[in-house]
Amino acid sequence: MPQCPNCSREYPHGTLACMDCAEMLVVDLVQDTDSDGLQQAIILRPSTGQVDLNEPHLDLHVIHVDGTDFEEGVWVARVPIATLSRPVRIGRQDLDQIPPIVPEIDLGFLLAQCSPDGKWVVSRLHAALELDEFENPALRQVGMDHSLTWTCHSGERHYHTVGFRHTSVLWIGDVILLGQPGGRNVKIRVRT
Repeated sequence: MPQCPNCSREYPHGTLACMDCAEMLVVDLVQDTDSDGLQQAIILRPSTGQVDLNEPHLDLHVIHVDGTDFEEGVWVARVPIATLSRPVRIGRQDLDQIPPIVPEIDLGFLLAQCSPDGKWVVSRLHAALELDEFENPALRQVGMDHSLTWTCHSGERHYHTVGFRHTSVLWIGDVILLGQPGGRNVKIRVRT
């Protein structure tokens, strides 16, 4: 098991903060700002070092959350392809659960900002990125049937559902949709 760099307590994969000292673990969300101090991007990177910008990766640009549109590049999760040998979960954290639910890509902050009614569009563990049997990046729905996951492949107009425990290979330009295509949802565009 990995250990906290601050207090050496062991923690399970996916834990964001040490239960003893609150040190950030596994991933850091790094906020870049422009010269005016405006937020530019959120980058998912390992807390143990810097991301190698030359290594193969996916950039996941959040472009829509529950009625609010964002330009590409405002909210970005950078996921090195090498990390997809284990599922990289997408959802919203819930530290009140035992054990705590801590997805690697936590959309909770954006959902709270864009869905103040508290009716979440994304499950705690909604979907996961992983490598398929041919080593291609793929999306898998991990929530039960009420956690709808869709993809729209680049150049297509229609969304295709990703069935429970099934995968959909991701290509550059694809859009991941979590929720209902014609209703409340989160859209994420895949880039490199």
